[in-house]
Amino acid sequence: MAAQQYHAAEVGARKTDNDGKPDWVPGEAPLEGVMRGSCGMELFLSTNGPPRIPGHPVVIFEAGVGACSSSWGPVRRLLDPRIRSYCYDRTGYGRSPSAPVAGSPRTAGVLAEELLDVLSSAGVRPPYILVAHSFGALVAREVMAALEPDDVVGLVLVDANQERAYKAIEEPLKPLAALAGPRGLALLDQSGLLAGGDHYTSDELQRLTVDAEREAKENTSALETACLEASSDALAQKSQLETMALGVRPVTVIRGDTKRDYRRVIAATRQRSDLDAEASRVLEKLHNFVEKEFDVRDNALQREQMRLSANSRFVQALESGHAVIATEPHLVADEVSSVWESCLVSWV
Repeated sequence: MAAQQYHAAEVGARKTDNDGKPDWVPGEAPLEGVMRGSCGMELFLSTNGPPRIPGHPVVIFEAGVGACSSSWGPVRRLLDPRIRSYCYDRTGYGRSPSAPVAGSPRTAGVLAEELLDVLSSAGVRPPYILVAHSFGALVAREVMAALEPDDVVGLVLVDANQERAYKAIEEPLKPLAALAGPRGLALLDQSGLLAGGDHYTSDELQRLTVDAEREAKENTSALETACLEASSDALAQKSQLETMALGVRPVTVIRGDTKRDYRRVIAATRQRSDLDAEASRVLEKLHNFVEKEFDVRDNALQREQMRLSANSRFVQALESGHAVIATEPHLVADEVSSVWESCLVSWV
C-alpha cells in the first residue's frame, strides 16, 4: 500500500485548537504532545493520519516491555494513508514525563486504565482497532475488558504475550536473565529493533536511542516484568479465550521466530569465562528447552489467541525474531490496514 510519510522532523510544535488544547480528534497530522488524564497522569501521545471521520475506527498502538511509541515508526508510515492512528509512551517511558509511583503495581490492568484515561481526556473515542506487540498484548486485552463489547472492532497481535505464556515460556526461561546479564539480554534488542535499522529513518533511530537511554537509566521495564505473573493471572480470570470475546470481529495473530533470539543470547552467554560448572549445567538445560520445546509451546500459544474471534487469521513472519514490527514492518502494516478496511466496511 502507498505509504504516507510523517518524519519526526516534520512534527515540531503540536497543533492546538482555539482553547490552546491539542485538537487530537479532527486535527491535521502529525500531532504530538503530553496529555494529562483526569487522574493526573501525564502521558506522551502522538497521532498520524488524516482527520478522523466520525464513526470510523482509529488504530491504537501498544508497545512491549522496554519499548516506546518510537518503535512503531516504520509500521505507522506504511499504513493505508486513510488511517488515523494513535501511539503513546507508558508511564516512565520515552517522552512521558510521569514516573511510576513508588510501590504502585505496574500490571497490564493498571496500564490499561492509564491509557483509557488519557484517551478519554484527549477525546479519542471508540471504535478502536488495537495493535499490540509482546507484553503490550496483555495491556490491549485489558483495554478490551474495560470497554463495551462493540468498542474494540479489531485486533492485531504481534508476537504477543498471552495469559498462559508466563508459566509455559517465561518462567522456564527465567534463569537466563541471571546468567546472561543485562548486556547478554541486550542481544534480544540487537536482533530485534536495532536489526530493523534499515526500516527506520535517521530521526526515528535517534529517537529510539534517546528512549533506550531513558529506559536504561530508569529501568521502568523491571517494574512491569515484576508484575508479569500477576498480569497474566488477572487476564486469565477474564476468560476472553473461552468466551470468544471479540465475537466475529477481525483478529490477526502474527508470530515471529523468537527462538532465534534466545539462541543468540545463549550462544553469547556460553562464551563467558566466568561460568562455573553449575551455571554451565543450567545453561545447557535452557539450551535444550529452547531447541526442543520452545517452538512447540510458542506456536500453540500464539495460535490459541485466534480463539478470541471466529474471524481470525494467523500469519507467520518469515524474516523476524521477536521484533517483527522492526524487521518486517510492511507485514504488520498490511495486516493492520486489512483489518481497518474490513472494519470500515462494517461501519459504513
